[in-house]
Amino acid sequence: MEGMGVPSPPTVGTPSASPCRITSPVDDTNASLGQEPECALTYIRQDDPDTFIISGNFHPRHQIDWDSIEVEERWNEEGRQDVTSERGLYIQLGLHNEDERVFKQREDDSSAHCAGNNREEFHDEASTAMPCSDFVLDGTRTIYDMNNPVMEPGSLYASMEQFRLAIRQYAINKEFELGIEATNKTRFRGYCKGPDCPWSIHARSEMKGSPTIQVIVLNDEHTCTSSGRRKTTTPTGAWVAARALPLLMKKPHMGAKELQSMLQDTFGCTITYDTIWHGKEKALKQLFGSWEESFQLLWSWREAVIQKSPDSIIELDVKMDEGRPFFSRFFCALGPCITGFKEGCRPYLSVDSTALNGRWNGHLCCAIGVDGQNWMYPVAYGFFEAETTENWTWFFQQLRKAVGDLPLLALCSDACKGLKNAMNTVFPQAEKRECFRHLMQNYVKQFVGSEYMYPAARAYRREVFDHYFSNVQEIPKVSSWLYEHHDSLWYRSGFNPAIKCDYVTNNIAEVFNNWIKDWKDLPVCDLADKIRKEIMELFHRRREIGQRLQGRILPSVVHILHVRTRGLGHLTVKKADNYIAEVRDNNNVHSKHIVNAQLRQCSCNEWQHTGKPCHHALRLITTQQFRDVRMEDFVDDYYSVDKFMKAYSRVVEPIGDKSFWPTVPFAKEVCASIGKRGVGRQRKNMIKGCLEGGSGKKPNENENVKTKKMIRGKFKCPNCGELGHRKASYKCPLNGTKKRKRRARKNVTKGWFPKDVEA
Repeated sequence: MEGMGVPSPPTVGTPSASPCRITSPVDDTNASLGQEPECALTYIRQDDPDTFIISGNFHPRHQIDWDSIEVEERWNEEGRQDVTSERGLYIQLGLHNEDERVFKQREDDSSAHCAGNNREEFHDEASTAMPCSDFVLDGTRTIYDMNNPVMEPGSLYASMEQFRLAIRQYAINKEFELGIEATNKTRFRGYCKGPDCPWSIHARSEMKGSPTIQVIVLNDEHTCTSSGRRKTTTPTGAWVAARALPLLMKKPHMGAKELQSMLQDTFGCTITYDTIWHGKEKALKQLFGSWEESFQLLWSWREAVIQKSPDSIIELDVKMDEGRPFFSRFFCALGPCITGFKEGCRPYLSVDSTALNGRWNGHLCCAIGVDGQNWMYPVAYGFFEAETTENWTWFFQQLRKAVGDLPLLALCSDACKGLKNAMNTVFPQAEKRECFRHLMQNYVKQFVGSEYMYPAARAYRREVFDHYFSNVQEIPKVSSWLYEHHDSLWYRSGFNPAIKCDYVTNNIAEVFNNWIKDWKDLPVCDLADKIRKEIMELFHRRREIGQRLQGRILPSVVHILHVRTRGLGHLTVKKADNYIAEVRDNNNVHSKHIVNAQLRQCSCNEWQHTGKPCHHALRLITTQQFRDVRMEDFVDDYYSVDKFMKAYSRVVEPIGDKSFWPTVPFAKEVCASIGKRGVGRQRKNMIKGCLEGGSGKKPNENENVKTKKMIRGKFKCPNCGELGHRKASYKCPLNGTKKRKRRARKNVTKGWFPKDVEA
């Protein structure tokens, strides 16, 4: 295996190497930026090599000193990958500091503007020659402190709803349990639930027909103890919704437990989980509207986006049931994403779907490309009810409208039945690839593990693949199983080298799924707009990065190649010409490759598949008698700065809020999806398998290793000392194996139905 020059495979069941990042004092949230980093870049000070810094004071024309960056290589299922951290590059170019300065300037301008408005509103009008103001009072306005409302006779509140929130906040602050004797839209009578406590309040409308509520009578004396440490009915769902609204605006995916902890710590009261959950649902409904309206708003959202970007492909489909239209499917490919993919990305799309965990039990599907930095590039996304052949066919039909009939295209997926059939139907000319990780998940279930599968999949040469795969075929039924269930391309030696993408996994789509995982419980319209907004910011951020890059090829690609030129002393070059030579590996006498630098070819085929020189080619290039070899001349144009700029050149136009969206009459007739949601709470965290870092076949801590049965309960038998049963149980080996007879259970429901119904 070593003689063939192919790296040994990782052990099945071992988690893959974690993505690396630029080492800096700033946290590198790679997943939130939508990338697949696997190569760590560290900026080191020249005067003090032990000090790691991130320089932030860059002039817009200054560039990174790439010679001061070291590369630490990481391995995963793909083998060695070259991916630069987007956030680290963004920081090193000084763009992060500029964002902070702009944000601070906006805050200062906003504060000054507010101060100026206050001065204009409260200035001394007597000092002016002719005082004039265009401010018109819209009725009487009552203002109170929501966190510390004042309750005294004569206090005014704008409405009964505001008064109820205020009186509950007052009770929470004073640590007593509020009881309601009677209330309606105009009157409120309350008391303290403490035993024999005289506190009471009476409030009613200020005038007949007026919504303003005035406190009439207040007996503010308490003889009860504090209720702050026990569960009470004072905090209601409406009160929780009012307090949670500003928190959920910043973090819509906040869980009920986190919200409960924050509110209890802030207001010093005890709130039940059910109250928190119902209050959160009310707040989310105020923020995003109801789920039923969300399906209807997709039509208005589509018109708003099309007005700003007419070349976008946004389609919706309905399903008729008993003469009524029900939402069925949605597809969106923004115009800038389509243009950028065609002009600046490699012809490679990773297709996948992920289950939504909101009220609708649907799926979010996506088609993701890859740019010159090996960063994920969102091309299209959509929603449908389930992963069926019909839904996937419809999705690919819309995708074909967007990208067209490309002469060169590779589609990578997990090759599930519906997805595979749809790809073959809509894109018959495209190269079909299958994720090797998903293949191995199925493989280990049938044939346990194989140390030859990984090197066979990662081999660039057909001869190397045949060598390893011949060992795999020695296992009975492997060939027939692979041909029947996994007939797509899962090995690099079968890929088209012109695509310049050698990924054997579908990880680039998994990066997108990880990018949007915190938003999957949003209503469908808000989820679609959230993804659009994040793509808009992603394009802006990467466009700023591209504007500061110089040279023909991306500096990060050139720098990594410069680093790889070191440590190649084990390779010997025998030249036939300045750019044609034989390269022999001194550690393996049978390893010899032919390199043609002018044609960008090597007999190992890595250069042809990746578009970047392999280590054989780098050894030949560095033997040229030049002080500084132009590495850019040997890299494919897919990694050029020009291609990177074309991918993000167009602006994803912003749109206004829902009040600005056009009205679509047909949308009012559309009903929510008829798909039924399963019983119980939707799962939000994926259960990882053994190949993804999960426990796999590792025994559970509550599992009896000998009997392979779960231990129920924490009881310990005093006789045998085992957990899960008492001393009188038949499970105790000292009591024998005969089970105790139990009396038959009577059917208590028999005869419940009336006789006429039974008949």
